Amino acid sequence: MNKITPCIKWKIFVCTFIVCFLANFKGLSQTNFSSLQLADSLTFTSDFSGFVKPIKGLPTQFSDSDLRLIFFSNDVKPVRSVYLHYPSTGKNARLSTTMYFEMGNEIAFLNSSCTAINLFDDDTGLFRKTKTLKRKYKRKKYNVVNTGNGINPPFYSFYYARTKTFFLRIAPTFNPKQGFEKYSNTRYSINGLIGEFNEKGKLIKVHGIYDDVYKFNKYLSFRDGCLMDRYSDSIIIYSTQLSDQVHRKNILTGEEQSFGLKGNFINKNIEDVPLITSEADFLLKKYSTMIESPFYWSINVTDKYILRTYTIATKDTVSIDSEETKLRLKFLNGDIKGCLLPSKTEQKQRVNMLANKQFYIQVYDKNTFALLYDDKLNVSFPLLLSSKDDNFYFAKLDSKTNKQCYIYKFGRGGN
Repeated sequence: MNKITPCIKWKIFVCTFIVCFLANFKGLSQTNFSSLQLADSLTFTSDFSGFVKPIKGLPTQFSDSDLRLIFFSNDVKPVRSVYLHYPSTGKNARLSTTMYFEMGNEIAFLNSSCTAINLFDDDTGLFRKTKTLKRKYKRKKYNVVNTGNGINPPFYSFYYARTKTFFLRIAPTFNPKQGFEKYSNTRYSINGLIGEFNEKGKLIKVHGIYDDVYKFNKYLSFRDGCLMDRYSDSIIIYSTQLSDQVHRKNILTGEEQSFGLKGNFINKNIEDVPLITSEADFLLKKYSTMIESPFYWSINVTDKYILRTYTIATKDTVSIDSEETKLRLKFLNGDIKGCLLPSKTEQKQRVNMLANKQFYIQVYDKNTFALLYDDKLNVSFPLLLSSKDDNFYFAKLDSKTNKQCYIYKFGRGGN
């Protein structure tokens, strides 16, 4: 009878371990997440501006008409309302209805020009003070990047009590007269995707830089937004719209690590995405480039998971007549000066196409960064509200009315 040598035993053990590991990993991805499904949506019809990142751990809506902030539970049921008592005069009077965040015991609203924050008591809604944002860092001026009409990723900001600082998405100030080539050459090589501000509103540090996808490929405007969220009390997590990489950075030590896999359904390589190389391109093609490009849309951290959503490239099927085509060709070639814009009908068709793009979701383990799930999410331009018991609640604003908000529960099934 043949004996099994120690060497063979060791090989059998290793092979068995690998098979079991792969089986368990496959089981983890399929058993835990194959049942993830989109449940029936809840519907809210109101004049609210939409949902944003939770305040005090709860998702919120803001009513522009009566300055009312309504709080919901993690499973998106109304909890309480706070009316903001706000002096409606002064240069910083107009509040941004979607750009607000928790800041200690206060709620900070950016003004509509993103140059100041207005602070309110989070319990009473009483106005406290206005703080102008000092946006220069090492002699370079930055702008706060706002959320926007399906172009920029959702607005997320957060405050760290440990450092008494808050974080906003930023970009270096750019003069359009410098031209798109200079913008591409300089923007993608300059530090500063996320700005860290102290409680006085001063920019004290910048974080993040574009990776090689942008450095080696110019003219990627409208797909160069920064996706960001808080990971822990001293760690931020961020990515960009055309990069497969996700970065986790400790703001105290500067230590940074990267992870992330390309979305399974992304259907166009970076070298094939349409470019915006001039102001004429900007005026005529900005929506078309978004339609015909795949891009990542959001990144969110929950207690156990990191969620990243993305969409794929689709074909721009909006057609224009031959005379309009000739006119645009002359404009793009510089033979015609001035400003040429698409018609309202054409613009509306493209906005509708953009609003109906198919989205997908990746689910990563928060601690190991293992990819656990990558499949369809039937919510276009989703905004994560909250998570509870491995269920994730997303909001989608009705693109036709902008007043009806659908809430979807994406999780392990059930009600």
